[in-house]
Amino acid sequence: MAFVAKTQLTAGSGATIDEAALVSKFAQAVGAAEKDVSLTVTGDKLTFEVVTMSAIGKESFEAAMTAWSEDGDLAGEALEIPVDGVELQETETRMQPSPPPSLWNPPSAPPKADAAIGAIIGGVVGGIVVVILGVFGAMYCMKKKKEKQLGKGAAKGDAPPPTASV
Repeated sequence: MAFVAKTQLTAGSGATIDEAALVSKFAQAVGAAEKDVSLTVTGDKLTFEVVTMSAIGKESFEAAMTAWSEDGDLAGEALEIPVDGVELQETETRMQPSPPPSLWNPPSAPPKADAAIGAIIGGVVGGIVVVILGVFGAMYCMKKKKEKQLGKGAAKGDAPPPTASV
């Protein structure tokens, strides 16, 4: 939310108008940044506009302008020019435009190196375990097959088949 405040001063006769100097002095007097103050000069009328983002800045501006409108000499002292009158024109509140919705998502942060190393180590260890289980499984199957071939025809508790001797 932004507050925009305007005030109009009537410069006294013989006043030298140096816009940059007046903007600087005005900003200092109302507690605003110079970049937030603009000045429009029309004849002897000086219209200052202050844009502030804080309610405190708005209140500071309005307090200074109230004091200046009650005593024009305060404005003259602050701006170092003769001032015949001060009028607070308006203070309005403006909503800041919301940013347009993003059409793309920014890229995510790259994965940490520790996570990549852990994944590699896990894959290698897992692969070795699978190979070992495969070898033991094959050996187990071969052993069972051999036992089955040797045990065919022999009943449980029988002696193993005779072997030929030469």
